[in-house]
Amino acid sequence: MALPKKAKGDHDGAIADYNRAIELAAKLTIFCVDGTIADYNRAIELDPTFAGAAYMNRGFAKQAKGDLDGAIADYNRALELAAKLAKP
Repeated sequence: MALPKKAKGDHDGAIADYNRAIELAAKLTIFCVDGTIADYNRAIELDPTFAGAAYMNRGFAKQAKGDLDGAIADYNRALELAAKLAKP
């Protein structure tokens, strides 16, 4: 809707539409990150010993959400699991 408004010279209307789109995208991103974290929680629950990738990816999602302590904890757990898998 912003493009037609801009083309008609309604710059204030176009800006309002762009701002609304940014707000909605931010909410959608948070929803997607929360869903991603929930999916990785379930993967870890199903097999906590073979979930290195799940911990790493959940760490990425937590970092994107701003949960830096949670991300660090997940990254460390992923490294622990990788080290165990690497040992003969």
